[in-house]
Amino acid sequence: MRQSPLERARETALRLLAVRSRSTFELSLQLRRRGVPDANVRAVVADLTGGGYLDDLAFARGWVATRAGARAYGVARLRRELREKGVAIPLIERAIREAYGEEDYSVTEERNARALIERRRPAYRHLPADVRTRRLAGFLERRGFSPHTITRVLGAAHRAAADAPDG
Repeated sequence: MRQSPLERARETALRLLAVRSRSTFELSLQLRRRGVPDANVRAVVADLTGGGYLDDLAFARGWVATRAGARAYGVARLRRELREKGVAIPLIERAIREAYGEEDYSVTEERNARALIERRRPAYRHLPADVRTRRLAGFLERRGFSPHTITRVLGAAHRAAADAPDG
């Protein structure tokens, strides 16, 4: 017995979601790339959303949890990545707020940036201080940390290095 185009589209969508969680926008885009007509894409997305298989807020929460924790990306990068994945800005802000708690983002960002610098510092120890600072600043910037956070963290690291005994 042959499947209808709608059934095939739903099966394709479920296979895509089995690989990894996706935003509504991403799933729609993937289905369209596979030649699924727009009407079927809308029907499948509505069906999966109604069934709880597709949830942009849950997707954003998971994205923030994995990227802000283990890899320690800054809030700006998290926002940019989620916007690129088609997640609505209010959902992005809610996921970030939930992940960081009610505290100011800059406090958590500074803590994450300090941890990254400490892990990265041994690789740069042979470089002159100005080169080391530039490279660490570029590294933190690519990770999505704010210029304010980068300045504060590198300034504190520089002061700590100056106060440390040689040895």
